[in-house]
Amino acid sequence: MLFCLLPRPLRSGQGTLPDSSSITKAYYRLLGAIPATGRLPALSMAKAPIRGWCASLRMRLGFWGICLAVVGSAIAASAGNFDDLLGQRNLTPEGLAHVIAGFSFELAPQLQAPESFLQRKRGDCADFANLASLVLARRGYTTKLIVVMMPRQTHVVCYIKEAGGFLDYNHRADAHPIIPSDGSLEDIAGKVAADFQSPWRMASVFRYRESTPVFLECAFATEPSKAQLRAERAKMNHTANVPRATLTARNVDPADASVAPVPAQGMVN
Repeated sequence: MLFCLLPRPLRSGQGTLPDSSSITKAYYRLLGAIPATGRLPALSMAKAPIRGWCASLRMRLGFWGICLAVVGSAIAASAGNFDDLLGQRNLTPEGLAHVIAGFSFELAPQLQAPESFLQRKRGDCADFANLASLVLARRGYTTKLIVVMMPRQTHVVCYIKEAGGFLDYNHRADAHPIIPSDGSLEDIAGKVAADFQSPWRMASVFRYRESTPVFLECAFATEPSKAQLRAERAKMNHTANVPRATLTARNVDPADASVAPVPAQGMVN
């Protein structure tokens, strides 16, 4: 160990080690330098490159640690949110609405996968209703997707039997996001249509099959009076001055009660 700490002039020749007398003399010279300097010069010189190497290693390890953390966060953001929701045992319909209360409205021609909807934090009524139905059904709730067709708009909500009402993406930021309902298609359609200030033509229970809605149970209605629309809308206003999201508009022929996609055509409000 002492050999690597000795100054190079102690070496007797290229590739050879000094003899024992040279080592002894060097040892005593180093000991004599301690009172004057307070440290061993040879040891200080030996430690300097080691300190530099350790500092460089720490910097490299820190850099790669940051890179791994960023990659891990990206993976978690893209795939972990939906699994996190499914894993929340105490999640309620109100709690789910509060999770997406800050999401933005964006109308898309195709249904988003739940993972994409959560990652992008934007979507429409169908994206939210589908997510709510999947997550809450896993939590033991009885859910059903309801589509309400009006002359210019089509809107999708998720009814939850145990909550005694339905979740509506347009009311996600309300203090009480569940719209009370007896669960009948006529009652749900009437309240949704009143929120749009429009009559409804058909309401249907449906499910998604590979992003395509399959209509299961339908109800048709005649146009209500304006007084009925005003009464229904008054019931739906839980709180005053609550900002509302842009309402979803999808145009579909109400006579078509079979398997058909619901294309996006425009927005209102």
